[in-house]
Order: sequence, then structure tokens, then C-alpha cells
Amino acid sequence: YRLRVEGKMAHGFYPERGHNAVEAASKIVAALDQLHLHTHSIYGRGNISTLKIEGGYKEYAIVVPEYCEVILTRLTVPGETREIVENDMRRLIDSLQLDCTVTIETPDPFYDPYVVDTNSKLATSFSAAYQTTLGSQPTLVF
Repeated sequence: YRLRVEGKMAHGFYPERGHNAVEAASKIVAALDQLHLHTHSIYGRGNISTLKIEGGYKEYAIVVPEYCEVILTRLTVPGETREIVENDMRRLIDSLQLDCTVTIETPDPFYDPYVVDTNSKLATSFSAAYQTTLGSQPTLVF
């Protein structure tokens, strides 16, 4: 997931005239542990991890940064949909009452989590081919 945080640039001597996108992004990252993560009997609990934060200026500048981007990875579990994940994230961000605008981008394609029925034709055909080829039964997990 990509979070785009947009604030308002201001001179560093007058930070109150701006909205610091980097500080807003850091508040989001700090609050991620408050996010409700669904659980599944096989997968366990979903998870979320911050992969990258980028904002501000490459060189030293006395400017309140107007933009920051956060890249997250989110393990979803069966029963969760794109809409559920986005709504959960939006509720969390809204609860922080930030003075910046936050856009949530979900990666495409989004693959809904699933569990394969171990008694399905696909699973039983795979098991038979595995046993014929390798001489032992595979362990089917999901």
C-alpha cells in the first residue's frame, strides 16, 4: 500500500504556517499498531509492516515538508477484502485528525486471500501427481 501525505510548505522559521507531511506520516506509522488486524484459523493474524518512508528535501533546507510517502505491506487473511482493508486504514488515519491530506493507494492487482480445499479436484490431482513422481504424499497446508 502507498500512503501519500500532502501538507503545506512553510519556511522553517515559521513552521506554524505550514502542515508538516513528514510529521503527519510519522504519526500514521506510529499508530499502525492500533489497526485492527483480522485473524484466520489457518493463516493466523494478518500483519502490517512499514517498508519505506520518503519525504522532505534531499538537501538540508529550512522548509516544512509538504509531501511524504509511506510504503506498507499488509498480509490479509481470508474474509478480508480490498474495501475492508482500505476502510480500516481510513478510519485509523481519520482518528488521528491530521492537518494533512492522506491518499491511500492499493496495489493492483489486489489478490483476495483464499484457502484451497484439500479435497478439491485440483488438490487431489496435485497430490496424486506428487506421489507418483516423488513416491510420498505431500503435506497440503492451505
